[in-house]
Amino acid sequence: MEILITGDIERPSPQTHNILWLYELIAPLIRSVTGNKPRISRSVAPKSLLQWIEDEDTLPEEQCPDSVIESITEPTIIVGFELSKRTIFQAAQKKIPCINVGFHPVRFGVDLYMGLECNWRSCIEEYRAPNLEIAQEVSLIRAAMAHKAGIACPPGSVLVVGQTPYDRSLIQNGVLMSLPMVWREFKKIASNSSAVLYKPHPLDSLHNDEITKDYFGLFKGVTRADSIPIYRLLSEPNIKAVIGMSSSVLCEATYFGKESFPLMDCWWKTLVPIHGKHFLSTEFWSRLLKPITEVKPGTKDTLHSPNLLRRTSGGWWGYQDVMQNG
Repeated sequence: MEILITGDIERPSPQTHNILWLYELIAPLIRSVTGNKPRISRSVAPKSLLQWIEDEDTLPEEQCPDSVIESITEPTIIVGFELSKRTIFQAAQKKIPCINVGFHPVRFGVDLYMGLECNWRSCIEEYRAPNLEIAQEVSLIRAAMAHKAGIACPPGSVLVVGQTPYDRSLIQNGVLMSLPMVWREFKKIASNSSAVLYKPHPLDSLHNDEITKDYFGLFKGVTRADSIPIYRLLSEPNIKAVIGMSSSVLCEATYFGKESFPLMDCWWKTLVPIHGKHFLSTEFWSRLLKPITEVKPGTKDTLHSPNLLRRTSGGWWGYQDVMQNG
């Protein structure tokens, strides 16, 4: 059976580099247990932003053409980086085994967790990172913050987190949503707070100044927290809640004991967090693929070490600001 490693190749900013990163990481592992070298597909003409929004908002049941599915001409297993919902739906309809892979929103561990979901009965839940392990990761962050001065905010403060401006999770009714568009909902939540801190997203220069001036100006005591590391903010006991659109920080906040108020759907609900030591082992891929193709037994041996997935992907998400720079 052929194994195709791909991703959301039609999005306006294609996941080209992430698809190649995923391929280089797991292709040797998959080949070791299946005997087949996976194929990679990461090049197709990307859609315009407007076309992408329109297609993403179209129900997958409407069977719009999907370039990943249309490229398949023989029995295939899809392993994709942040696959579109249309690819996932059509794969299930056509009974094509499909594994969706991405970075899990919990990004404060000694290394990143990978988030996986697949469309067949598999062993994936057996490898779910236990809550105790994630709680211990939180303790390490808080321990690193124990020698730092507290943040100047009163008890009962609320943290508002910014958002990357172009993300699938922000599409609703054919519109790419932003925080000003859900201001009424935000105001209901934040109105009873003692103070508001705003942590902008570094890639959202389009909205950061607009939000600060035109919206947060309605509140007293709003503080821009541009220079404060996000995990230092989440460790601050005087911050009681976190509000945002669909940022991964909203998932992480719950592990730090904060109330979390996502104003859009939580895209991470279906992803199972998998530790890198499992994700990079032949044992994991052998057991995951065994129900659908012939495999050899794998082993637990892995090259995994702290920050390996961070270093190879370049995705630190503020972790180094608290664990290395403080």
